Amino acid sequence: MNNLPNNNISSVPVLFLAENNAITVKLRPGRLPHATASSLLKTLVEESKRGDYRILKLDFTEIENVSSPILGFCVDIRNRAVALGMSVDMIGVNSQLNEIFKLMRLDRLFNIVNVKNDFIVA
Repeated sequence: MNNLPNNNISSVPVLFLAENNAITVKLRPGRLPHATASSLLKTLVEESKRGDYRILKLDFTEIENVSSPILGFCVDIRNRAVALGMSVDMIGVNSQLNEIFKLMRLDRLFNIVNVKNDFIVA
């Protein structure tokens, strides 16, 4: 698995990983400044031209809740990926976020797979 270049990986709540025919965008807790999001979108486009990537995976494993800027970033990166001929999967989504995504109808834009079953039953 290859880490794709990030400007300052310790301060960016997103990590790009390339493996086989997929690019994984690992979302991490933190704030995502607009300039950083733009830079990451540019990295996706550049990297997609270097390899035969067919799948973009948005990894939510470390995310418990999501802000509007992160959702906007996900939609932007999804649109770029689709324009590049890639399919887009959301992986590691917790049950609460999955329900929110369904209410927002984001399940129509993204293939949500690998939902974590974390509901607490009383």
